This record gives sequence, C-alpha cells and structure tokens, in this order.
Amino acid sequence: MFPASKLIVAACIAAASSLAHAEGQRLWTATPNGVLESMRGGYGPSPGLWVSFAIERVIRIDGQTAMHSSLVIPDLGNLNAAQMETLAQQLGAIGVVQTGDGNTLAGTQVRMSPGIVIQNTQNNRVLQSTTELSVVTNSMRLLQGLNFGQSLSDALQGSLPR
Repeated sequence: MFPASKLIVAACIAAASSLAHAEGQRLWTATPNGVLESMRGGYGPSPGLWVSFAIERVIRIDGQTAMHSSLVIPDLGNLNAAQMETLAQQLGAIGVVQTGDGNTLAGTQVRMSPGIVIQNTQNNRVLQSTTELSVVTNSMRLLQGLNFGQSLSDALQGSLPR
C-alpha cells in the first residue's frame, strides 16, 4: 500500500471507532421548524393553475409611434365582474390610425370587429404594426399540451385577408 492510502484507512478506522463509542448519543441535533420555515419559506398548498396574459400593440408611421395600446390580465382565474366588463370593452374596441388627407371611416365599419385600422392616403410612408403577446403560467405542461405556439400562429395567419 502507498503511504497515503494507509492514512486514509487509518482515518476510516478511527472514525468508525469513535462512532461505536458514541452509540446511544445523538450526533446531530434537529433544526427547529421555525428556522426551516424561514429558510425555505415554509410549506403551502399548491395554488393551482395561474395564467397571466398581456397584449401590446404599437403602430408606427415613419418610425414615430402613432398609437400604443396594451391589455393586461394579471390572473385569468381571479377576474371579478368589474374587470371582466373592462376587459370586454377593451376587446371590443377598435383603434383607428389615419395619416394624410381625405381619410374616412364609417361608424358602422368601426363596430365591425376588434382590431386596428390604418388609413393612409400618402405615398412613401413606412407603416409598421407590431403586436406582442406575453403569456405566463405556472404550468408549462399546460401550454405544451395545448400546442399554444402552433395554435397562436394558425390563428394569426387565419386572420390575414386573402
């Protein structure tokens, strides 16, 4: 045996013999529950499914923001009646951005569907419309199970005029 391995064997034998002498004695003391709770935050029941949803729309004309709107639903599972009414109003609203002279939009057309209408009567303008969706959940399996990304892509492509 090498000298180092002899030292390791001797240390193991010494540790085993000290454990044999300590039989009946407690080698470790339990940490009080209060200390553990403060370290890990305690134990709480699972809050269940939680989903937060946000839609942000920005319209830019020649790089300048012409319209910005956002809809934030912090917790879909805990909406009260007032929040649902506000949400329904926001979802039913339509945004109108007009640039140039001679733009007209009839009132009946505005009530047609939610979204944004951009009217432009000028040439050589750069019109940009960006919609950002943010979805946060405590159950990634739910989103994967719903095939969320593909479903969203299909819905967006289906909404484009053909």
